[in-house]
Amino acid sequence: MFVLREPQQLQILYESLEESIPESLKVYGALFHIRNKNPFNLEVLVDAWPEYRTVVIRPQKEWKETFQNIFLDVSHARLVNEHWELGKNEKSLKYVERCLQNFAGF
Repeated sequence: MFVLREPQQLQILYESLEESIPESLKVYGALFHIRNKNPFNLEVLVDAWPEYRTVVIRPQKEWKETFQNIFLDVSHARLVNEHWELGKNEKSLKYVERCLQNFAGF
């Protein structure tokens, strides 16, 4: 699947879907919002471009972008523990603190 980000690509897809209404109405409506400031933080994927057959609209993957270039130290342990699926307890907090102390910069 390919993520479409360029406004020109989104415009071409939008116009193409417009020709297939009512079958494409749900995707067309979601694409309308994406082209208008993307209030729901969605992304568009297609199986091929420009000759697509499948379009997927889904929420953008936020964690990858949020923590991509952030330096963590021990002061961030509580925040990491609160958002970690296996965290939210004192034992996991101590584990996160030890990891951040021993692997600073990761």
